[in-house]
Amino acid sequence: MKLQTSLITFAAVVLSSVVASSASAQAPFKINDVTINGDGCKKGTFTTRARGGGDQEVTIRFRDFEVTGGAPITTGGQRRANATIDTCEIRAAVTIPAGFQLVFVDSTVSGRVDVQGRRDTDLGLNNVARVTRRYQVVGGDSAIKETNLVNSDGNYSISDDFAFLTSACRGGDNTVLAGVTLNLAVTGRNNYANVRLFEEEGDAIRFGFRTRRCDDPPTIIPIGDSETVSNACVLKGTRRICYDRSGNQISNVAD
Repeated sequence: MKLQTSLITFAAVVLSSVVASSASAQAPFKINDVTINGDGCKKGTFTTRARGGGDQEVTIRFRDFEVTGGAPITTGGQRRANATIDTCEIRAAVTIPAGFQLVFVDSTVSGRVDVQGRRDTDLGLNNVARVTRRYQVVGGDSAIKETNLVNSDGNYSISDDFAFLTSACRGGDNTVLAGVTLNLAVTGRNNYANVRLFEEEGDAIRFGFRTRRCDDPPTIIPIGDSETVSNACVLKGTRRICYDRSGNQISNVAD
């Protein structure tokens, strides 16, 4: 198995165009302990680093977060997909000041994919690399995004732009447990996908937070159904839509 390196960055960002709140309404917040669990990030296969000053940031480097698909299974004369799945759950304890709420604003997941072939099973999608992201605050809001990568070979990236409240307003400083669960599932013999960092290109897996005042107008943009995909093809219904490295659509055909 190839040794790969991945990076996840939790960063404090200001996106005034996303949430109806001025930059002056920002308040300092601190990312404290980060916990990591899952098949895709077993103990000893990652390192963490915290960096303060200005925006708070935690980086997590993985040496092994990759999946190789298996052959379809035949049962009762029908062929069904045989998925190989790895999961990584990341939780950060974030302390925010009184009168503020924490908001997710954006996310980018990068990696490499090599998945070829048509959907050739009776039950379930075969020849697919599925990247699922679940953003949540424990006891608060959550959102799930799922992207099926097909007929692709190269370095991909998937970006979600959204804004939704993730914590309740409380008196006094309080600590919010927020994070993301990444699920990487691959079907089809010899198909492959990973989650990794391409340091030479500056790519990373990145999750952005910001704060807003509790008394600001609650103009929140939900996560919706769209995402920006670069250098890969995505299965949407019965259509295969392909994008170039800049995220521009280059084809849209029936699969």
